[in-house]
Amino acid sequence: MAPRFLHSALAVATGSVMALSATMSEDAAALLQVSAISVNATSLKSAADPCQCLKWTDVYEDYGVLCGMGSEFAFLPVHQQRPNLKRQMCEHFFTRFPANYCVQEWFMSRERSQWCYVSAECENLDGGSYLAGTAAAWKVCDGAKGDTLLNTKGPHELFALGIDFKMDPGYMLRMAYPVWGTTVESLHWVGVQQALGLQPPTGNVTLKSEWLEKIKDERLPWILDSFDGHNPFGMVISNMILEVRYSDWFYENVHNLSYVLENEWKMTDMECVSGCTTWH
Repeated sequence: MAPRFLHSALAVATGSVMALSATMSEDAAALLQVSAISVNATSLKSAADPCQCLKWTDVYEDYGVLCGMGSEFAFLPVHQQRPNLKRQMCEHFFTRFPANYCVQEWFMSRERSQWCYVSAECENLDGGSYLAGTAAAWKVCDGAKGDTLLNTKGPHELFALGIDFKMDPGYMLRMAYPVWGTTVESLHWVGVQQALGLQPPTGNVTLKSEWLEKIKDERLPWILDSFDGHNPFGMVISNMILEVRYSDWFYENVHNLSYVLENEWKMTDMECVSGCTTWH
């Protein structure tokens, strides 16, 4: 049997080792905690880039911005108020868009520049502007700087986004692509249909066909609009030509407009009408 003093010495030694072990464990845990905090802080700093586009819904809810304070209506001449159009765009798109994608700056025009809202701390707005009395600014987007532009997405993806967000897919497409318009070499959707032989010819169909080929040669997505800015309208993307129209569901329920607006992701269909080899 070991002497009593040896038991005491062993107990003291064991206690010291256990205490040292506990201290080392606590130190290790503390180091791990500090490391985790450091990693989290780095992640937050990275995620909190002040020039990163903000979600549209967040801007209007949390940054003191009212729809129209940024570049929402830059496409409208100053003398054209058009309150109904503004209200429609705000209620059915901007304030409901739960993503941070860039959208058309000059809606319904040939311009391809896109924009988004950012924190007021952003110092590089690329032609945008700060908004007095708010915590936000708006900037012109640049894909090379990490911005996600809607016009870089294909029509299928945009249509699916509209459905996923329970928004009108037709509106999503309009917010992504430029409109060929009615200025130089003006061409509307009905003119494209005539050039394709889908509608009875009127006017100079040969000229319309030439303009259509020019649009195809650009190999960029274009909207060919209707005369009134509503469905149906067309899209030309290289040789592929699509039509966006009201769905059968829309016509079955149009008598109940409030119901239609509550389910507006169902109101639009999209179909390929020409050059459909790339249509999936």
